[in-house]
Formats: sequence, structure tokens, C-alpha cells
Amino acid sequence: MPDLSEIATIRLNPQTLLHAFIGDPGVNPKEGAYRRNYARLLDKAIREYQAAREAILDQIAEVLRPASDMTRDGRQIFIFEYVDHFENCVNAINRLLHLLTRLKAEPVSSVFPRDTRRSIEAYSQAIGHLRNAFEHIDELIQKDEIAEEQPVMLSITDDGESAVLGEYTVPFADVATTLRRLHELGVTLFQLRPSDC
Repeated sequence: MPDLSEIATIRLNPQTLLHAFIGDPGVNPKEGAYRRNYARLLDKAIREYQAAREAILDQIAEVLRPASDMTRDGRQIFIFEYVDHFENCVNAINRLLHLLTRLKAEPVSSVFPRDTRRSIEAYSQAIGHLRNAFEHIDELIQKDEIAEEQPVMLSITDDGESAVLGEYTVPFADVATTLRRLHELGVTLFQLRPSDC
């Protein structure tokens, strides 16, 4: 999983608090509501992505612990934390994509760089499928749509490069790129520079 610490430190939530108290001058109420939710969900998605990444790194470190330590202290299982955090991340991204669709109908969309929007569309296509799979896993199991060898909870592909559930995979690099592009739009949306945060 690519590290997103470079954008995790540029949070948009402080800006939303300012806008909540002083209002959004020149912004209609609906657009303002979209902007505030966008900022909150973006910060959440990045935070959850980084937490999922940390859980994977912790799991790798756990596997490398000496057997004597494991015998003495027991074994820690961090992979379930990855599952929880990555599900939260994917859910937040899915909601962000819906908000972005709504924002495209608002005047602010004119400041969104076309290349950034196209990049988001290209890299986020599989994210919605993965989200639908874990949200409806009970139906997939009930209808025998998950093969016996396929994971029934979020897992990691053997090459370590993608999240997988059933037949659905999403490369971690695509999720990271989507988050970076969504962050670029968020910065544009609030007209921030990194030094302003």
C-alpha cells in the first residue's frame, strides 16, 4: 500500500469548521453543505487508509517475530484491523464519489481541473464494485456467487498489491491515486495551499 502521509497532514476539516461558523461567502447553501461533507469524508478516507496500511505493516512485523517471542507472548492478529479500516476507507471514498457527482452540477465545478476529474474516474472504477461486494456479502454467499477458494471478507492478493473480496479486486495503488486526486480537488474546493493548513 503506498504511503499517503504526505497528504494525511494536509487536512481539510479545520477549513470546514471555519466555514461552518462564518459561512461560505459566495457559495449557495447546497454547495456549502456538499463542501463540508466532502472535507469530512476525505479526511476520514485518508485516515482510514493509513490505519489499514499500518495494520498490514504490523501484521508483517508480527510474522517476522521470533518463535520464542510468540511462544512467550502469544500471537497478535492485526489483519482484522486492516479489514475494518479498509472497509471504512472504501465506504468513505464511495460517498466522496457520490458527492463529487453532486458537486459537478454546482458552479464550483468550473474550477475542478479536467485531468484530475478524469484521473479519479479512471482509478476509482473498481472501488464501487468492491464496496458493493462487502456491503452485500450475505447475498453473494446466499446465492453461491463466491467460489470456495475466494475470500468472504476483505483480504489481500497473494502478490500483496490489491484488496480482494470474492471475485472483486482493487489495486492499492489505484485507491491511493484516487485519494490523492480527491485531495487535490478538496484543496481546490477550499482554495487552500499546503502552507495554509
